[in-house]
Amino acid sequence: MVVEYEIHADANHDLAAYSGNDPDNGTPILAKRLGGIRLYLYPPGGSTYQVKCNSNHDLALQLDIVGLVSTVTALAYYNGELYAGGRFSTGSGFSLDHIARRNDVGWLWWPDSGLHYSPSSGLTRPYALCFDSSDLYVAGLFTHVDADRINGGGISANNIAKIDMTTGTWSALGSGTNALVQALAHDSSNLYAGGNFSTAGGVSVNKIAKWNGSAWSDISPSPSAGNCTALLYAGGTLYAAFESSFYFSIRSYNGSTWTTIVSDIGTIYALVHDGSDLYVGGGFSEIDGVSADYIASYNGSTWSALGSGTSLPVTALYHDDSDLYVGGEFSSAGGDGDCNRIAKWNGSAWSPLGTGLSGDLGCRVDALTGDGTNIYAAGYKITSASGVTVVDVAKWNGSAWSDI
Repeated sequence: MVVEYEIHADANHDLAAYSGNDPDNGTPILAKRLGGIRLYLYPPGGSTYQVKCNSNHDLALQLDIVGLVSTVTALAYYNGELYAGGRFSTGSGFSLDHIARRNDVGWLWWPDSGLHYSPSSGLTRPYALCFDSSDLYVAGLFTHVDADRINGGGISANNIAKIDMTTGTWSALGSGTNALVQALAHDSSNLYAGGNFSTAGGVSVNKIAKWNGSAWSDISPSPSAGNCTALLYAGGTLYAAFESSFYFSIRSYNGSTWTTIVSDIGTIYALVHDGSDLYVGGGFSEIDGVSADYIASYNGSTWSALGSGTSLPVTALYHDDSDLYVGGEFSSAGGDGDCNRIAKWNGSAWSPLGTGLSGDLGCRVDALTGDGTNIYAAGYKITSASGVTVVDVAKWNGSAWSDI
C-alpha cells in the first residue's frame, strides 16, 4: 500500500515541506497521484526535496533532483519534450521505471509507471524508442508495462509496447516477441523491430519483423543473417545491421528484396542517413577494404572514411540535416583531443563540442538526438560536460553545454 498525501502550496505558491512514511516500509516521504501521474520521493538519510508550483499555481510534478542516474540507452524528441529510456533513477536509488520525459518543468514520470521484467526487475532494459505521428514505441527486454514499481502488476507486453501520446496509455503490440528487441524503425505506415527473437505475435520470424498497426508479420524474404542490432528507414529503404558468429553485415531492403551492402566486418552499433549518404558507427577499423576507424560513410556504391575517424568505438549517431553528431567511447576524433565522447563532422572536417563529455571509468555516449536547436547526449557514467556537472544526460545549444 502507498499512502497518498494531500499537498498544499504556501502563500508564495511553493509546496510546503512534508515528511511522512509509508507504513509498509517506512521510506517514502511523499506520494501523490495527480492527473494520472503518481509521484514518489525516496530521500537518503532524512533529506528533503523542494517541489514547486508553476506560474499557474498548479503542482509541477518535478523529478529534477540530480538527473537520470545509471545508464541511458535511448533518446527521442517529440513535440517539445525529450524522452529517455534506460536503467536509471533520479538520485539515491529513486526509480523512474526505465522511462521518463523531460520538459521545461523537469524529469517526469510518464505515463503513470514504466517497464518491468518478471521475475527480476533488475533485468529490465529498454534499448530503443521510436515515434510515429501519434505513438511512442518502446522496445527492449521486459515483460510488463504500466507496472507499478511498488505494487507490481501492469499490462503484459513482451519486449515491445507503445504509449498513446494523446491519452498517455500503454498498450501491447499483440503478444510481442519471444526474446530481446534491440532496434526499431518506422516508415510512416509500419513499425520494424529487430533483435534476437524468433517469433513476433506468435508468427515465426528471423530476428526482424513488421507491425502494421494491428498484426505482426515476417519480412519476406527472410534475411537469414543473424541477430539484428540496428535499424534505419530512410528514402524508401530499410537498412539493417546483423551479427552472426561475431561478424557483422549491413543489408538494405526495398520492400521485396534484401541486398548485402557489406559483410564480415566488426561490430556495428549505429546507422544514420543524411539524405544522400549512409553513416555507420561501430567497433571496426576497416570496412569493405577501406581503412576507417570506427566510422564510415556509404554513398550507394563506395565506402569512405571520415578523416582519421575516432580513437575508440562509435556507439551513437545523429544528423540534424546539416551536420553529423557522433558519440561513443573515444577521446579524440580527427586527432582533436577535445572531441571527448562526442564530436561533429561537417562533411569534410571534425570539430569538438566544447571539450566534450567525461566521467567515471567506462564513460560513453549511447544515445543522441536533437530538437532543431539543441543536441542531447546521454549514456553511461557521464558526469561532466566541458566542466559542467551533469548526470548521464546533457544538452549542447551550439556554443555551450548544460545539465538537464
